[in-house]
Amino acid sequence: AQVLAWRNPAAVSLAVPTLALGAFALALSSALHHYRSQLASPLQTLAVAYALLGLGLRSTTANAWTGWIVVGAALLLLEVGRRRQTSPMRWFAFLLLSVGWYELVVYQLLQTEGDFPVDGVIVLAGVAALIMAVYRLAATHLERHLRLPEADLIWAAHAHWLGGSLMMLGAGLSLRLSDPPLEKLGLVVAAMFCLYAFLQGRLGENPDLKQAWVYAGLIQLVGWVTLLRFAFSPLQRLDPWWGAVACAVAVSIYWVPWSRRGWPQRPWRLMAVIVPPVITLVTQNLDHIPTLWILAGFYGWLTQQSHRIRVSYLSAGCIVWAIWVWLGRQNIDDSLAFVLPTGLALIYIAQVDPDLREPDGKRLRHWLRLGAVGLILLTALASNRWTGLPVGMMGLAAIAAGLFFRIRAFLYTGTVVFVLNALNQLILLNATYPLIKWIVGILVGVALIWTAADFERRRDQWLMLTQNWMQDLDGWQ
Repeated sequence: AQVLAWRNPAAVSLAVPTLALGAFALALSSALHHYRSQLASPLQTLAVAYALLGLGLRSTTANAWTGWIVVGAALLLLEVGRRRQTSPMRWFAFLLLSVGWYELVVYQLLQTEGDFPVDGVIVLAGVAALIMAVYRLAATHLERHLRLPEADLIWAAHAHWLGGSLMMLGAGLSLRLSDPPLEKLGLVVAAMFCLYAFLQGRLGENPDLKQAWVYAGLIQLVGWVTLLRFAFSPLQRLDPWWGAVACAVAVSIYWVPWSRRGWPQRPWRLMAVIVPPVITLVTQNLDHIPTLWILAGFYGWLTQQSHRIRVSYLSAGCIVWAIWVWLGRQNIDDSLAFVLPTGLALIYIAQVDPDLREPDGKRLRHWLRLGAVGLILLTALASNRWTGLPVGMMGLAAIAAGLFFRIRAFLYTGTVVFVLNALNQLILLNATYPLIKWIVGILVGVALIWTAADFERRRDQWLMLTQNWMQDLDGWQ
């Protein structure tokens, strides 16, 4: 700024009287409106020209007060746009007005020495928050007394909310790397943006727009909690339990009748479902077993309250993850121990999912069960620790479950794994005791001959039994 100041001081000194001439032209236009109405429009055009000329004169320099020149020119253009009801000019004036305020602040920031650039971003976000609040709170008053369209002021406030939120997002990402002096101010500014979004969620008649504002406010609330954790180091001691705290808050959010207070109900309840795991992820506590079990219990409670069975999938996922974390901490090197919770969770989903219970989802349900049971049994079969009698018992258990519950996936998978396990044991037994293969061969041959003879003797009964079995099997799950 000091480099620019000497380039053309005479030109910038003319900007102030130039704007004064523009203001005089507007005042003369108002005075002559009832007597010489034909002169009002040329005088307004002259005011616009003076405003643009004033901007041009100060374009070659910048100092502590050139921002006021931009503000003055913006006010002249805003007044002309108000009188002519010209939207593009009004929006250009709003833009210049913001540029002027930001220039005043930025110049002062450049004169200040500091080791934390993020402080400057926080200050600029605070300026955006103040402009946002002024526009939104004064919108009705300005429309009533100055005939400035309320919709334009509200949209200008929205624009500053968006710009300030983005600046606070950048500042928040930098807070993890530094501890700036204005960190507490950043919390206040972020709270203003969050509160603004929540208040907008109560206004208007468009339900989709109201929901969008509530979602935005809740997302910013998560960011604000993250900033709070960085700003106050004692709170970092609660890091392992932030997910549990989020669950407690989510229970309250879910129960509050938000619709009676003017907000749409759905965003709050949806965020009550999403926020606890997000907080757990942000605070890097996915390996904290108590928090994972609390999350599992929370989603179980939420399933009961909402009567939506699919919410319980989140509970099942938290349980599986908690078991995996515990197994890793215990240094348990067993593939079946890691696979078993996943397989049981998939079986649970196949059993309770509403779409899979419909006739159209029957085939997908069957394949999901096949994959889940096959994942468990084949993993056990491939493991040296479980092969042999344990796998045989698992296969028989699957067969028994298939027969009892009339589920083909259990029956098929259990039979295949039982046979594969028996063949595997025969191969191992033959490698250890070669004489056994002759004994087994003789027994198998006798069994086949007896089966063939019995089938030939009672062919009709066997065929009828097979047909009845196939017909009965078609009615199984």
